Amino acid sequence: MGIIPAKRAKNIFVFLGLLILVIVFLLFRFLRPERFANPEWFANLTIFISEMKLPVSVFLPSTWITETLTPFFIAKGGTPLFFMLLLFLTSLVLIIFGNWLFNAFYYKGLVTSKQTQKPWLTSSEDLQQGPGTYFSLRFIFSKCLRVILFFSRGYRGRLLKKM
Repeated sequence: MGIIPAKRAKNIFVFLGLLILVIVFLLFRFLRPERFANPEWFANLTIFISEMKLPVSVFLPSTWITETLTPFFIAKGGTPLFFMLLLFLTSLVLIIFGNWLFNAFYYKGLVTSKQTQKPWLTSSEDLQQGPGTYFSLRFIFSKCLRVILFFSRGYRGRLLKKM
């Protein structure tokens, strides 16, 4: 929200999404998928895939999962506890880092983007326009949300109020 104006953010992101969809479609067409229907070319492709060997790195989580699960399926010794702890610690660090990124960047942008919209939680004075107002769906919805907001304290309540 610091780069894109908040009032036009939705229009810009819809346009970017459509642009990315067109680019992906064109890239798929340039790959000419009809080649896979040719049996001669398909045989070469299967040989190429069977000969292809991917490098295995000890620093990849897929290797950690393999090393964790292998002793359970094959009667072979190993150290599944070390790799399991490595997986859990990596996920914990990523969760903490993601929470830090949210608090540093996303929350401020979310709050500023919601400031430009009409408030969805209207007061009861705004709804006093006719005799059937108390039985309208909007009035009942507003009262239910006020009860929920009463019990949510701190930043969660402020965030719910802005949505």
